[in-house]
Amino acid sequence: MTLFPDVLRFIHSMFRLLIVLMSAMLGALPLAAQFDSGPQALMGNKHGDLAIGCHRIYFCLSTGINNANGLFGPQLDVAITGRLSAAVGIGYGTWGPKANLEGRYYFEPCNRGFALGLGGTYATGARDVIEASVKTQSGTATATFEQRPAFNAVISGYYFANLGRRGNRLHFQGGYSLPLHGGQLMQLSGMPIDPDARRPLVIVPPGGPVVAVGVSLGFGRF
Repeated sequence: MTLFPDVLRFIHSMFRLLIVLMSAMLGALPLAAQFDSGPQALMGNKHGDLAIGCHRIYFCLSTGINNANGLFGPQLDVAITGRLSAAVGIGYGTWGPKANLEGRYYFEPCNRGFALGLGGTYATGARDVIEASVKTQSGTATATFEQRPAFNAVISGYYFANLGRRGNRLHFQGGYSLPLHGGQLMQLSGMPIDPDARRPLVIVPPGGPVVAVGVSLGFGRF
């Protein structure tokens, strides 16, 4: 089983990518700030009870069905302006380690209220993910299978609400994950199996309706 070393290599690669992306986004913040309003204007009347102003960076944890971060995972959401943000995250789901990128537009200031998100996910799958005794054309035998990497496009609707009075957020997400490439369960070894025997072994690949919930801890200020 080669899954564990693959997971370690994936996490190492994703953290390197995360550092590069976050460095680029943080470097662009001074330029974006020139086109943005001050914190009090961004808060608006609806969110004016938050005395600390609007946060620049949010550390998010989320879970759900077809969630961009898998069954559970972290994400960094960087506010480019009070109505635009860019998010990058990693996690782990039924199709192995998962990474995502997303842009969001918020209909209310201070990165609150309803929002639309457009992005993509990449799930690595896993080699030798299943090894089981199955019914083949010649009887019962052992076969191994591989989850092929899956690329998906994701469109989402969000609602971001205040969580407490320190600028943290609670969000609800609904949307759709559209498979673009990969996501098959490929047999690696053993005799060809009957379709009826293969069906119980199939793990549903990423794709379909998205339902998720998460929390965001805010850092930095406009």
